[in-house]
Amino acid sequence: MGGKRYYCDYCDRSLPYSVEARKKHNTGHQHRLVRQTYFNNNKSASEKFNEEISKSKCKRFFSGQNCAFGANCIFSHKTETELENLKREAIAEYKKNNLPSQVSRDGKEPSYDHILFFLERNCNPTMKKVIETISDYDKSHQYLNSYYPLPPSLQPPTIEDLITSEYNTWG
Repeated sequence: MGGKRYYCDYCDRSLPYSVEARKKHNTGHQHRLVRQTYFNNNKSASEKFNEEISKSKCKRFFSGQNCAFGANCIFSHKTETELENLKREAIAEYKKNNLPSQVSRDGKEPSYDHILFFLERNCNPTMKKVIETISDYDKSHQYLNSYYPLPPSLQPPTIEDLITSEYNTWG
C-alpha cells in the first residue's frame, strides 16, 4: 500500500522515494548539520587538530556570549589547554599508527627467534606470558600456513597484531 520510501540513516527518517524529494532533503539545513556532526565525530585526532589550528578564535564565544552555531561554527571554540590536549592525542595516534619496526625498515618480518630474544632481554615479570604465547604462536602459525587459502577470520595474526595487542587479565 504506500509507495516505496527512502530512509536517511543520518536523520533517522524516511521520505518518498523520488529524486526530487531526496535532493530536497539532502540540501536541507537539518540533514547537513546531522551529516556534518556525524563526520566530525569520526575524524581522527590529527584531522581535528589541523582543522582547529587553521581556524581563528570565535570572538562571540570567548567574550562570554553564547555562540548560536555551537560545534558547527566556522571559528574555533577551543582554549589553549584544549588545543594542547588535542595535539597530544594527535601525536599519540600518530605514534600508535606508525610503530617503528623492523618490518618497515627491511620490508620483511623479523624472525621469531629475534622477537623472543628481544622480549627475553627486555622482559619484566608480566611479559613472560607474552613470550610463552609467542612461542606457542610460532608452532600454530607454521601449522596453519600449510592450509591455504584460509578465510580472513582463520588466518593467523601478523607480528604487528601481536606487538600492538594489549593483554588484559580477565577475572
